[in-house]
Amino acid sequence: MDRARLKAAIRQVETSGGKNNYPRLEAAFLPRGAKVTIQGREVHGTGASYSSVAQKRYERWGLAAACSFGPWQVLAHTAWDFGGFPEDQAPWLLWAPWVSEPVVDRLLERIISRGADTPEKVFNAWNTGRPDRPSPYLAHYLKAYEELG
Repeated sequence: MDRARLKAAIRQVETSGGKNNYPRLEAAFLPRGAKVTIQGREVHGTGASYSSVAQKRYERWGLAAACSFGPWQVLAHTAWDFGGFPEDQAPWLLWAPWVSEPVVDRLLERIISRGADTPEKVFNAWNTGRPDRPSPYLAHYLKAYEELG
């Protein structure tokens, strides 16, 4: 597997190659029933991934704790928990490619070291957290990967 192509494909699918890298609010990391308006649309918190850790981060960083950032759309919680991003760093710093890229490298290394041995498994794990859980965007990732080859 070509890791540079994996990263480029993720970047292409997530943000059109970095052009549309606005923060994205993840409703699962909001308290159940929370209603917020972001980028002109109302989002309802599902609480599906809201834990005591998520609550502490939400209390400290507000909505930003429930967002993904940057060209690769790295979820703040994922960066803190698995990407080596310091817990005391503001999540919006991940918007900068020079901050998020080393996190992406660590996340891909983690995914691959845990058995994702094909691009399909890597993309599934990137998007769903598990290499055996299909990503709804898998076809897009694979197309981008092939086109970059």
